[in-house]
Amino acid sequence: MSRHGKKHSHRNEVTLGSGPFHIPTFNQSANANKRLIIIIKNHSKRTLQADVVVDACFPLLNDFTPPTEETSLPETTLATFPRTNILGETCKIYEVAITQNTKPFINIFSTGDYNVINGRPAGGLLEISVVAGVGAVVIGGERTGLFFGEPVSFIPYGSWVIEPEDEPEDDC
Repeated sequence: MSRHGKKHSHRNEVTLGSGPFHIPTFNQSANANKRLIIIIKNHSKRTLQADVVVDACFPLLNDFTPPTEETSLPETTLATFPRTNILGETCKIYEVAITQNTKPFINIFSTGDYNVINGRPAGGLLEISVVAGVGAVVIGGERTGLFFGEPVSFIPYGSWVIEPEDEPEDDC
């Protein structure tokens, strides 16, 4: 079973995690970060599959006084994209709206046909990356990616980690 309680349907399927990262309210262009873009590229010639889950923790909205001790924030699922086919030599793009000034801490998980060599994500099959920023729109309101990206939110494929098959049991 993967992190989200799903059994892997393919023998070589793995779950990758981005690790937690923060999306600041404004990016270096002084524009509000309002969109998260997740890209999965299929480098093979065959159809592969993956799903995506975006979890988030939202900090308290007190900008004046930071907490004096550790703060435990509840994690919620911000978006779920079910298992889908990703055609060979194509990209699948997911876009998630980020409410302005919420300063979320994000963690993304994807289970799919990723290649792993020596316990590290490797190329050749699916590759995933993510970045937040200012969403671009065209006449008619079609989403087209980002005008400005937030560099500190960019998680390249090589930085993702392999999630364990089963969550460890508590020793309590």
